[in-house]
Amino acid sequence: MRVVISGIAAVTPPGEATQEQALDLLVCTAGLSGEKLRLARAIFERSGIERRASVLGDGAAAQAFYASNAAPPGTAARMALYALHAPPLAQRACEAALHAGASPASAITHLVTASCTGFGSPGVDIDLVERLGLRPDVRRVHVGFMGCHAALNALSVASARSRSRRSAR
Repeated sequence: MRVVISGIAAVTPPGEATQEQALDLLVCTAGLSGEKLRLARAIFERSGIERRASVLGDGAAAQAFYASNAAPPGTAARMALYALHAPPLAQRACEAALHAGASPASAITHLVTASCTGFGSPGVDIDLVERLGLRPDVRRVHVGFMGCHAALNALSVASARSRSRRSAR
């Protein structure tokens, strides 16, 4: 059985930081110096990335968030930002993917989400059920706590679900 991605989309938060600003933030929050700073700078310069998107705004705004306390913000402060910003970003991406695939939300039988940025409970997946108007019996799986690799595992889960049920969407 063949599995097809019928629509795909990507969205980014409105804030942007240059690679240099992102490196400055890393230095500020992790206190890098010496060999570690040299290695970080080499990685940033050779990554091919020019700009990084963030819900925190530009590089200066991100630095202000992290420098606002004597210690970097804890998990609670960071996850509060995630809970505020992740659902609307995920909604925009899903709506664009549904549009690209010419699929109505009512046709979706399975929802697989992934995040390498944060977590919350009950989760972005349940927010998407409501925000997108998905059926209440949609089967949900969230893949997290794996860094960027979560996306690959989410695709694997979606593929397995699709292969196991011909009518899965």
